[in-house]
Amino acid sequence: MTVAYFATNSDARLESVCTALQLNYDLPDFEYDSHDSWRFAFSRASGIGFNVTKCHENHLIETWMEDCPPGVNFQIIVEFKKQPHILVSALENALGAKPILYSTVTE
Repeated sequence: MTVAYFATNSDARLESVCTALQLNYDLPDFEYDSHDSWRFAFSRASGIGFNVTKCHENHLIETWMEDCPPGVNFQIIVEFKKQPHILVSALENALGAKPILYSTVTE
């Protein structure tokens, strides 16, 4: 399993990002939750999963995640067995901003 960590700064709504990913990758409905000044959602299907976090502040994610670029308000963690088709462009279309891959872990 590979886990890829992306981040960006975007004005997109969390729900619209999740809907775009759900439609593009035929995922089940995202489950939403929140904590303090950030919201997150996740969905998993066979062989792929997404965890999408949106913060109200543009510096919070970088305090949690080593190597995260500064000034981002979205983090997308993608888990997959085989790299999904058009992953970066699908994320860019959903977010309306270029995603930055800042870490990859293969288990």
